[in-house]
Amino acid sequence: MTRGTKTVWPVITLAAAKGGVGKTTIAYEVASAIGAVLVDCDWDNGGATTMWGDDPGKRQRSPLLNALLAIAPGNDGPVPGAPHYLEALGRPGLLPGDTRLADVRDVDPHRMTEMLSKWTTEWNRPIVIDTHPGLGPISDAAMAASTLVGVPMVLGARELDGLHGFLQLRGGGFPIVLIPNKDRASAQDLRLLKIVEDDVRTFGIRVSPSISDWVWLPRRTSRRAALLLTVNPGKDLARAAEEFRQVAQYLVEVVRDGRTD
Repeated sequence: MTRGTKTVWPVITLAAAKGGVGKTTIAYEVASAIGAVLVDCDWDNGGATTMWGDDPGKRQRSPLLNALLAIAPGNDGPVPGAPHYLEALGRPGLLPGDTRLADVRDVDPHRMTEMLSKWTTEWNRPIVIDTHPGLGPISDAAMAASTLVGVPMVLGARELDGLHGFLQLRGGGFPIVLIPNKDRASAQDLRLLKIVEDDVRTFGIRVSPSISDWVWLPRRTSRRAALLLTVNPGKDLARAAEEFRQVAQYLVEVVRDGRTD
């Protein structure tokens, strides 16, 4: 995006009411597709940082944790500069998560917006944020600071029930795009989907292209993003990569068209 002669990089946050809906995989692939830095605000092991191949347990200092503590309410210090992020072939740039993020009790959304904007300028790249499932101070501040919030939608009874609750609480306050994922449904799921469709109309939420139910995808051991595999990716992986690419393109188009109100 450009504003006058200045490039304004978007901040896209992936959020979800519950785990297991594909949020982290989508964040990983979208960040790869748009050349973003993936900021991992999920503190559970097995998230984007582990997927990338980093081990925060070996690091005494956590740049992301220190940055979030610096912008907590009551801290009058300067907004922190952009910390160093990790890069590797076939993986998105990464600002690693840390288990100690779970101890952060409050984050100032306005200062987080300022901080993330500063980082996109210094890095000259967009940011994709992966969040911990559910609501909390970091997730809420990240969504408030974002250009766009992507929320996976899985057609399962518990997943749709959780999504409905999430949208009732946050649907009117953030620019949300639903990302249909693991596309299967039963009759019970379709009844709940009708409730979510009502939320979509009520809050003016947009819906991206869907991602198929690639049951083998969570079992992949490769650290490389599907989108960044260019040599013999295999038929199914190539199809999955194309679906992630279409989702990323849709999110970018929504941002570019200014349709985030």
